[in-house]
Amino acid sequence: MKNLRFAIGVTVVAVAVTAGVALFLSGKLSPLGDEPHYLVMADALTHDLTFDLRDAYAREGRTHRIYGDRLNPHILIVNHRWGGYHEPGLALLLAIPYLFGGVLGARLALSVMVGFLAWSVFVWFRERLLEASAAWLTIGLMVSIPIAFGGSQIYPDLPAGIAVTMLTLWLLRRRSEERPAAMDAVRWAAFWLACGLLPWLNGKFLFVTAALAAGGIGRLWRLRGKRDLKVAWATFGLIAAGPATLAAYHFWASGTPLGVRCCAELKTWPLRALMIFLGLHFDQGQGMFFQQPLLVGGVMALVPFARRRPRTALFWIALYGSLIVPNSFELARYGGGGPAGRFGWGAEWLWIIPLAFLIAEHRERSGSYVRAAVIAALVYQVLLALRWLGDPIVLFTELADTLDSRNSLFPVTIRRFLPSFYFWDFKSYLTYGPNLVVYLGCLGLIAAGALPGFRSAPAPSHPIDSVQ
Repeated sequence: MKNLRFAIGVTVVAVAVTAGVALFLSGKLSPLGDEPHYLVMADALTHDLTFDLRDAYAREGRTHRIYGDRLNPHILIVNHRWGGYHEPGLALLLAIPYLFGGVLGARLALSVMVGFLAWSVFVWFRERLLEASAAWLTIGLMVSIPIAFGGSQIYPDLPAGIAVTMLTLWLLRRRSEERPAAMDAVRWAAFWLACGLLPWLNGKFLFVTAALAAGGIGRLWRLRGKRDLKVAWATFGLIAAGPATLAAYHFWASGTPLGVRCCAELKTWPLRALMIFLGLHFDQGQGMFFQQPLLVGGVMALVPFARRRPRTALFWIALYGSLIVPNSFELARYGGGGPAGRFGWGAEWLWIIPLAFLIAEHRERSGSYVRAAVIAALVYQVLLALRWLGDPIVLFTELADTLDSRNSLFPVTIRRFLPSFYFWDFKSYLTYGPNLVVYLGCLGLIAAGALPGFRSAPAPSHPIDSVQ
């Protein structure tokens, strides 16, 4: 019962903070970038019962209910149909909330989705950490820019990240909680179906579907001989439902089952992709470790995690790469004019897996350290919020290479001391002074994690399970 109270408590905190921010900013921040186009698609689904967006854009042109100004359609015209340029998964999720609550209703619905992430993260932490540490850490992770602000932004990145994290944590659940074969088959059917539907949020998540499928197969293979898993294996075919139906939608909307975006939106210059990849981690505006510094602990855990759980670590790397590498090659650097850091929001929650490993290695001694780290992180988030709550535009990408013109989480006076990955020659970031400090710091953390003090055996009653 106590565990349930903690789980409900951290979930309520996450949803309340995110919904509160959405309500606070409702009069200050109208839908920007691609946001209004997802809502136009939701409007077409509820009012016209179709994916054809012609009438929905015409209605928006008359009412300005979503954008408040002239909106250039994001459409492809095929056989006189106005098919959406974006995948329709997010619009399907938000159709009913938008119908009854408009823009704010859609944002609040996304805020509620954050609760699922908080719940699943706490439950997974609780299996491995002290209960108080699990609660503190979950709250610290949830009260941060990617959740408090990003949780109400109408983009598919964070909802996909929430889904992927929940699926991954279920896959890495403790073996002692394996259910009877009949119940397990239902859960596996839901797992495969959810994996296959991820590309409906964005076609790039097809790579994630493949990585999760590999992890699921590894899990079932590991369990061979322990129970009758024939029914669970039989549900694997459900993973094809998502890609198959999405291909049908693409054919309807664009005349090709692959859709028009595909590889045409990717750049192949490696140094450009490397800059964005590094920037999604370390940049002073885009970087996930600046937006949520608690995740840095996962970097320190990489070496011991890989040593003790090599196959799980390989799965983790493949899954993490499937989420963030395609974004590094995107034509729109950092997602264009969308929220800063959103291209990392889908992947960053996977850092909780090595982070939990690090804390579980020293489980009995970690309580005070976790509490102190979370309090420091919350103070940091409050200081950042004092800046962006009054002017949320500072959290949106401004692709300017001069420090005083670009977006940053920090005041102009200290930006020159912080790492920046906005260099348009795609080379200078390699030797920029603050960036060099960050590279060395990251290598130092990895090396520190490799020291003998981090090699102690984990508590046997709270192992981190693997798919190996």
